[in-house]
Amino acid sequence: MDNIQSPPDVRGLVKRALYGRWLAGISFVMFTVMTGHVSLRLRIFLVALRQDFGWSRTVLSGAFVFARAQTAWLTPANADYQRS
Repeated sequence: MDNIQSPPDVRGLVKRALYGRWLAGISFVMFTVMTGHVSLRLRIFLVALRQDFGWSRTVLSGAFVFARAQTAWLTPANADYQRS
């Protein structure tokens, strides 16, 4: 009778399993907020840039798309550089 072990604490296992979901949810919210701010900043300064420099909306939007594509293209290279 001395060798009988009590069952593991199921509530502790559930809490640890849900911990990763909290981190994923918080990361999703933070990424959404950060991405939204990038898009909103362009809208705020679009009128001022058009008036000051005389650029068209097409040129400004193209520059924004180019910057986003450059970020997407260079991010894996930056991650490889950070590891080495």
